[in-house]
Amino acid sequence: MNSFEALAAPTHIHQHQASRAVRWLAWSLWALALSQSCFGVLLAFLNHLSLQRFFGEYVVAAVGATVAFATVGALIAIRRPNNPISWLICVAGVVGGLGAWTGQYARYTFVTRPGTLPFGDLVAWLYICLSFGPYLALIGQDRAYEPAALAIISFALTWAFIGLIQFIGRRSPGVAQLAGTK
Repeated sequence: MNSFEALAAPTHIHQHQASRAVRWLAWSLWALALSQSCFGVLLAFLNHLSLQRFFGEYVVAAVGATVAFATVGALIAIRRPNNPISWLICVAGVVGGLGAWTGQYARYTFVTRPGTLPFGDLVAWLYICLSFGPYLALIGQDRAYEPAALAIISFALTWAFIGLIQFIGRRSPGVAQLAGTK
């Protein structure tokens, strides 16, 4: 038996209790991912998105990927609880669920009904981090991807700083006059 098979082999110590805890954890992660997806669809409806915008803003893709990852991860985790890949797939479903609702939350907070939902700035920042975070992992891994990753990160930082400048400009009138917005 190699080391991978030893990791994947189920243990027999308190197997009944462990299997119940594993099932509970796996299905809880699945339910969290599914509820985040439903919240994202609800916010998309509240944002009055057309069918074209549902696809254009990746609502359908985010929800589909979230449900697929969470379901596959939960099923594998229940069957093979010692397999770390199954738990990574479950976590990918939960993180995908975050991406499914944070963009629509930020849109609702800043575009549809400005200021009605709390923590709009924090959620928009989280959405940007979720969107551009994978490109950070590409830096240093392979030289072929590095220029593209750096370009995408610089683009994201530019827009983040433009948003920060606008946010500060709305709060203090002196800065807005210096920026030429008033």
